[in-house]
Amino acid sequence: MMFYAQPDYLQPPAIQHPEWQQSRINFQGWPFPSATETVVGEMKSTIVGGEIGFLENLSPDFVAKDLVQYDYIKNALNANPGWKLDLSVPQTGNPFVRQEVISL
Repeated sequence: MMFYAQPDYLQPPAIQHPEWQQSRINFQGWPFPSATETVVGEMKSTIVGGEIGFLENLSPDFVAKDLVQYDYIKNALNANPGWKLDLSVPQTGNPFVRQEVISL
């Protein structure tokens, strides 16, 4: 139900980067530190209501290391190695490390 062939996404043009070989919607059960760092970094330039002064002193690297406990998910994933076949997982090098790419 969640998968459609690539041509199904042509109109409207939902997939902008077919070379990334990603599904239109992809929910992952594992965190990448790079994703946490990206979110924290982007929060600093996002317009929100309320007090946001605390964001100025947040280090994306520190938040990624302090906020998320990666050991449990790594242990669970290593016990079920099929996750490495997901196209969002780097196919070379360390599968727990990737570079986030944001393209508009």
